[in-house]
Amino acid sequence: MKKTIIAFATLFTLSFLAPTLLCAQENPARELLDQVAAKLKNAGGIQAQFTATSYVGSDLAGESSGTLKVKGRKFKLESPQMSQWFDGNTLWALETGSNEIYISKPTRTELQQINPYSFIDIYKQGYVLSVEEDVFEGKPVSDVHLLSKSTKNPIQEIYISLGPDKMPFSVRVRMGKKNWLKIRINSLKTGIRFPDSDFTLNPASYPNHEIIDLR
Repeated sequence: MKKTIIAFATLFTLSFLAPTLLCAQENPARELLDQVAAKLKNAGGIQAQFTATSYVGSDLAGESSGTLKVKGRKFKLESPQMSQWFDGNTLWALETGSNEIYISKPTRTELQQINPYSFIDIYKQGYVLSVEEDVFEGKPVSDVHLLSKSTKNPIQEIYISLGPDKMPFSVRVRMGKKNWLKIRINSLKTGIRFPDSDFTLNPASYPNHEIIDLR
């Protein structure tokens, strides 16, 4: 599913006209994301069950569910449509029903569009941050908003909803003018010890598949 976003010119204008106010709004959001990032990075192996929904404007474009495993920079993403393995350097992609395996070295931007937890790193530079407290299903939540300072940034806007435990349960990304991707994290387990082999694909396990090396 493609993800597109556009920046709001009004907010860019406000960032120049009222830097003191913007800074006052940003500090709590940055401090909160610092806490979330530290918590996730110290959580050991993470396994999440998720549902991803894409929209074009307000129209539903597609939906898929899957499992994400994360260990440091490594991850494995499985869904009914595709499986992906990333060992921190190389990405293997296998589309369901296909006899082709694609191997590539993704850019940082490409990784941000694949891994729902990419916000752990990208919020630290190039974004204006704000946070609002809300209630969801009777529980307090924190909604963090990231807005890119540059219109050239492929990921222009992100909303991250954090539960009372300060762990993310929803991530919404907008790229281009009307396209949105919402990732709802249905369950989350931490402290799992994944072997490194979980994050690589062994071509020998797929003897009848064609290897397409794009590196």
